[in-house]
Amino acid sequence: MGAAARLLAVCTALAVLTACHNGGGTREKLADLAYEQGWRSEYRVYLDEAGAFVPYLVLTSDYGGQTLLLREHVLSEQMPYNESTQDSGYYENSLIDAYLDSEFLRVFPDGLREQIVDSSIVITYTDSLQVCGDETTTITRKVFLLSHTELGLTEHAAATVEGLALKYFSTPQSRMATNDSGTAAGWWLRSAYTVYGNTAWCLSGKAVTGGEGVYYANGIRPAFCLSGDTGIETREDIIQGRTVYALPG
Repeated sequence: MGAAARLLAVCTALAVLTACHNGGGTREKLADLAYEQGWRSEYRVYLDEAGAFVPYLVLTSDYGGQTLLLREHVLSEQMPYNESTQDSGYYENSLIDAYLDSEFLRVFPDGLREQIVDSSIVITYTDSLQVCGDETTTITRKVFLLSHTELGLTEHAAATVEGLALKYFSTPQSRMATNDSGTAAGWWLRSAYTVYGNTAWCLSGKAVTGGEGVYYANGIRPAFCLSGDTGIETREDIIQGRTVYALPG
């Protein structure tokens, strides 16, 4: 074997090893980016929100059989979870639920909005409020908040079991969020804080969890599902000097 052939063989072997180290293979569909697939640095995809590309975390490729996305940064505007009335810690038809599943949806182009699938999500039932109960119910939504359980938080008497823990949220750091400028920010969960009727779980900017009155404004990180077969593309015009993944416009 000549020197050139040996060099080619070495380069090919190194390329294979590098591909194996990074997870290997070409990423052509959304499910390929999911966190559990092993991409520890490339589980982001950029989506068009009202003409601006925004990063979303691809948390899992099996959220009820679909691929779950979570907005990396909180929305620019904080909002209360709900009006403060009896049992207003109930998620269904709360202010934040109504906003996400209607007004927020309109920030996406028509084509993307039509691809967002209906997701069945578990929420705390009203009978559990004020008594630290464990009853839950299931509702269908396109856009929603994540739950206390899904964030992998320690079981708590004031939180029902809503879904399954997501592998991404294995550390306190993974639960921290920022706004678009990089400043630490708190954010709401959909889970009722069942000691009272008008409180819900949230995280502070330091990822400290607890119950908060639903009338207080806090950050929002929308979540929703797309088919794992949704195509993705590489873009070099979203972040200067970087190649990122995005959904085709």
